[in-house]
Amino acid sequence: QAETLPLALQGRDVIAKAKTGTGKTIGFLLPTIERLVAAGGALLQRRGVHALAVSPTRELASQIREEAEQLITFHKPRLSSRVVVGGTKVEKDARAIAARPPSLLVATPGRLNDLLSNHGLAALCEGLATLIFDEADQLLDMGFRPDVERILAALRPSAASRQTLLFSATLPQGVVSITRFATREATLVDTVGDAEEQTNAQVSQQLTVTSEAAQPAELLGLLRKLKATPGHKVVVFFVTARLTQLYAEAFCELGLGPLEM
Repeated sequence: QAETLPLALQGRDVIAKAKTGTGKTIGFLLPTIERLVAAGGALLQRRGVHALAVSPTRELASQIREEAEQLITFHKPRLSSRVVVGGTKVEKDARAIAARPPSLLVATPGRLNDLLSNHGLAALCEGLATLIFDEADQLLDMGFRPDVERILAALRPSAASRQTLLFSATLPQGVVSITRFATREATLVDTVGDAEEQTNAQVSQQLTVTSEAAQPAELLGLLRKLKATPGHKVVVFFVTARLTQLYAEAFCELGLGPLEM
């Protein structure tokens, strides 16, 4: 934040490489909101989406929107935000955006492309002031490069004037190539260097290596230990939907009361 905020507040395009847990979300949301407010009525009275943030997953997109809602608390109703993700009815999103375009829209790539191509969002983004790519390395790792290219093509009318902020924990060649046509003489801010570890040192991490046969018992013991912590929050990821269902049903029978997604 200390290195990116001054640049972003000046309206510069920024490519930021920073470890997980260093506050990237505030790093791009705060200057975006401040610049929208500073632009005043001339921009905000223009009907359309003024800032767009692209995130690789539904969970991250929802977190960005929640953070944005806190930051615009005292700027409402002039500023508003909305999140659109896959797995919900696209027609509902389209109607809501058409009725009242949000100042800041947070989206996952697939849903965003659907809205841009088929539901009139491209026209509402012609005057886009800021485009944000969060976790850009994850966007490409998860196979979203074609989606990102389609997004940039749909947003071409604003390319010459908008600010683009790209935040990532790593900068592999794929991300670098995207930045060449997504940004305008962007400033690179690298707070990681060549360090192999991509997570902030202040974020505690632990690793358990176990056999597949011992995994259920290990996981059950860990969950029981964590659930004893007041205000605990636990997310468990599995490689397939079927395995997720199996463990959810087993843990439910054992009284852990999980929510399966």
